[in-house]
Amino acid sequence: MRRLLIVAAVTFLTAYVVVCVVMYTQQRKFLYFPPASKKAPVHRAGAPMVVYFHGNAMAAGEVDDIAAQLPGGFLAIEYPGYGNEPGSPTEESIYEAAERQLKGLPRDVVLVGQSLGTGPAVELAKRGWGSKLVLLTPFTSVPDAAQRVMPWLPARWLVRDRFDSASKAPGITIPVLVVHGDEDEVIPHELGQQLAPLFPNGRLMTVPGGHHNDLWDRAEVVEAVRAFISSPAPAVPP
Repeated sequence: MRRLLIVAAVTFLTAYVVVCVVMYTQQRKFLYFPPASKKAPVHRAGAPMVVYFHGNAMAAGEVDDIAAQLPGGFLAIEYPGYGNEPGSPTEESIYEAAERQLKGLPRDVVLVGQSLGTGPAVELAKRGWGSKLVLLTPFTSVPDAAQRVMPWLPARWLVRDRFDSASKAPGITIPVLVVHGDEDEVIPHELGQQLAPLFPNGRLMTVPGGHHNDLWDRAEVVEAVRAFISSPAPAVPP
């Protein structure tokens, strides 16, 4: 009996270690899901200029419906490995691509991030971009979100692309609107609740019955985001 218990324990531990190794080495396949679309990123001249960071299974050329609902100009940032953008998606490569695509724009753009896109939106705000920041269905960090999905794994220690918005939030002083559905089945509403007050000028809009992918279908969300974008904002240094 003791021998069987030892064999079972060793088998379990071996399988656990294998799963951890697979999750660590293959984790970007679970984080990034580039669609087949090769359309050019949506771009429309105008002011204020909205810079949009899409989710992990979206593409910058497939967000016409979102652009159509927002005032002013619109530029969708494309990530490496998505659309026609060369390279592979990682936290750092996304930041570098965003900086490159923002060249030539004024600093006082309005940053809008959705889901995974909230990570680079927060980072660009930290780097001095943006007069306002809108975050839809955000996380505090990818490790926090991953730990909730896989509580039986040491996800916090395995994640490489951390997008740690919570640690950056206190240093971002521009107005921030966080929008999160209270029935979000992908990124729990609780993470948006935790993130919003970390921004010195952050405000949380909870959407009753809102899910992860239906916020742009809700008139109250579109109206709130449009009003936030169009409202006066503090001047941003050139």
